[in-house]
Amino acid sequence: MTVPSRTTHRSTADAVGTALLALVQAVVTFGALMLSMFFAMASDSCFEDCRQVERTAAGATLLVWVAVATGLVVAIAGAVRADRRGETRCVWPLLGSLIAAGGFLVGLAIVSSTAP
Repeated sequence: MTVPSRTTHRSTADAVGTALLALVQAVVTFGALMLSMFFAMASDSCFEDCRQVERTAAGATLLVWVAVATGLVVAIAGAVRADRRGETRCVWPLLGSLIAAGGFLVGLAIVSSTAP
């Protein structure tokens, strides 16, 4: 006995939404990575004993990079999984963008709180 093949009808709106939200995620990811490079300048106004500020800036930069990587993994793995199951795919790039943007905002708040 053979199992009937699973036919799924993919919506055009889902495909377009997934593509557009993937583009949004690429922009958010690039922006978060590039702007996180400026975190190191938080210690520019400090002339003596700035190790704590520099460590905090490095930790905040690492946090942003980990959040961006997590957002990419969630978006790609979620979209592939949803595609295999025949579910809506466009929510996964949106979730990945929110993770990347949230990580950047948390990193920015950490750096801002350590101003000398």
